[in-house]
Amino acid sequence: MSAADPDAALRVALARHRAIATLLLALMAALLLAGYALPPGYATELLQAAAKAGLVGGIADWFAVTALFRRPLGLPIPHTAIIPRQKERLGQGLGRFVANHVFTEAEVARVIARLDLAGILRSFMADPAAARPAAEAMAATLPRLLASLEDGRARRLLGRLL
Repeated sequence: MSAADPDAALRVALARHRAIATLLLALMAALLLAGYALPPGYATELLQAAAKAGLVGGIADWFAVTALFRRPLGLPIPHTAIIPRQKERLGQGLGRFVANHVFTEAEVARVIARLDLAGILRSFMADPAAARPAAEAMAATLPRLLASLEDGRARRLLGRLL
């Protein structure tokens, strides 16, 4: 996977899956045609029925998936290319769903309550490679923070810190 295309592996997997689906659809069509060349009988009828079901199901699945993203065969069929035309509305709806049902205030509070923030901070500060840049950043920020506070508040805060 190259830095130029981070989705290269996904594109290769998609191409492989499309090829497999196309091969299976062609196999169902070939089985259907072969079924008509066989002598009549129960097994032949069973093969024909299975091949018809596979072929019709494969075409229906192809149409349904294609219709979500574009117009199948370029035909102006109503209610196709739904995702590109409704991308903004679908994105807003998905965002609302995630905000209202996945990242609820209660769920976020539950996750934060399970976190051992003191332990995380302790292990972070115990690592000299991590603690030094953090300490330098805090030391650089402290004068600006104190300068932004009122004089009386800054003295009280400084008195508490020292």
